[in-house]
Amino acid sequence: MELKRLREELSSPSFRGFYRELRRRHEVLLPFPHPLDLIAFFHTDASAYEARDAILGALVGQYQAHRSGHRLGAFFLVLFHPGIVRVYATARRKGLGLDPDDILNQICVYLLDTIQTIPPEEISTKAASRILGRVKNRMRAWVTERVREISKSRDYAGLEEKAYEPLPVIEDEKAPVDMEEAARFLKSFVRAGVITETDMLLVLGTTVMNRSLKDTAGDARTYQRLKKRRQRAVAAMRQYLQARRRVRARREGVPEDDIQLADIVRELLE
Repeated sequence: MELKRLREELSSPSFRGFYRELRRRHEVLLPFPHPLDLIAFFHTDASAYEARDAILGALVGQYQAHRSGHRLGAFFLVLFHPGIVRVYATARRKGLGLDPDDILNQICVYLLDTIQTIPPEEISTKAASRILGRVKNRMRAWVTERVREISKSRDYAGLEEKAYEPLPVIEDEKAPVDMEEAARFLKSFVRAGVITETDMLLVLGTTVMNRSLKDTAGDARTYQRLKKRRQRAVAAMRQYLQARRRVRARREGVPEDDIQLADIVRELLE
C-alpha cells in the first residue's frame, strides 16, 4: 500500500468531484472542504468521538449502499492508515516467516471487507475502533493459519530428488498445460487456505505461462524474494496433496502408494 499514491488519488480532480457530491448528500462533511481536511481531522482530533462516529457512519453507509468502493476504498485506506500500521506490526511479530507484502495486502482486504459488511448498528459508537477490532481478530486467525501451513511445508525441504513428484496440472511436461484447468486447480488451494491469491497469480504467470521470473521481478532482490515465495507456494500445495492422499489411503485401507495424485486432483476439480 503506497500511502503517497493513495493521498494523491484523494487530491485528484475525479475524487474531489466525487467528494463534493458526498458533501451535498451528508451535512456532517460540510466543515471539511477537501478530503485531506477530513483525514487530518480524524488523525489529529481524537476527542471528537460523536462527530467521528457520525462521519464514519455516513461514509460506511455510502460504501455499502452505493457501490462506490473503487473510490471510497482509497479514502478508507488513508483514513485507517495508523490502525493498519498497528495491526501490521502485531502480525509481523507473530508471523516472522510470512511475506510482509502478503500481511499488508491481507490487512487491507480485511479492512475494506469489514467496512463493506459490518452492520450499521455495530458502529453507532466507537466506529473506528470496532472496525479495527474486527480486522485484528481476522488477522490473528489468518496469521496463525498461515504460520501453521508454512511450518507443515518445511517437511518437504529435505526431500531427496528421487522422491520428487511433479505437481499435477501445472508441472506436467507430457502435455501442454490447459490454462483454464490450471487456474481452477490453483484456485482450489486458495479456497483451502494453502496459498494466497497473490501466490496463485505468481505461479500461474511464471510456472504455467512460462513468463520469466527475472523479467517480472525487475531487480535481483525482488527476484530472490519472488523465487522463494514461489517455492514455498509450490511446496505447500504439494504437501497439501500428499496429506489428502494419506487421508484417503487410511479411509480406504490401502497403501498410500496405491492412491495416485491424479485421483486427488480430480477430487479438487470436481
